[in-house]
Amino acid sequence: YNARFGDPETQTMMMLLAPDCDLAAILLACCTETLDQVSVPVLPGFACNVVIAAGGYLDSYPRGDVITLAPCPKGKLLLILPLVPLMLSLGVQIFHAGTERDATGELKTAGGRVLSVAAYGSSLEEAVALAYEGVKSVQFNGMFYRRDIASRYEPLCPLEQRGR
Repeated sequence: YNARFGDPETQTMMMLLAPDCDLAAILLACCTETLDQVSVPVLPGFACNVVIAAGGYLDSYPRGDVITLAPCPKGKLLLILPLVPLMLSLGVQIFHAGTERDATGELKTAGGRVLSVAAYGSSLEEAVALAYEGVKSVQFNGMFYRRDIASRYEPLCPLEQRGR
């Protein structure tokens, strides 16, 4: 697992933070080397994140394609604001990355990693299914995303069985 604090990794971890979590206090504690003095409340369960990229990403890719966001079958579409998570349904958020609005306010592609859909569920299967449901609500020309996220998951064995 890639554990750097990049966008997809951070967005996935953010889905697991409890609603009463004080992220600012946690980040301050990291900077002041006092992380042992704060609690990090997390939700029980799993998170999944699917990055939606422009066709051709990592190489050259088009910009300026219109992005449409349809209501998620399991929820409703709320206000879309660049750089602000978009809640599609309980436990599902779309994060903007390579997006911009043109002069008329139309949402368009502006980078390689265009959007990412993060989801939380009580099981890994639920989180993955919700993330891919969210992906279905996004459309733009040349859109690409991996279809194998969490496909190699192996359940962890209980602690008492490890090392045998």
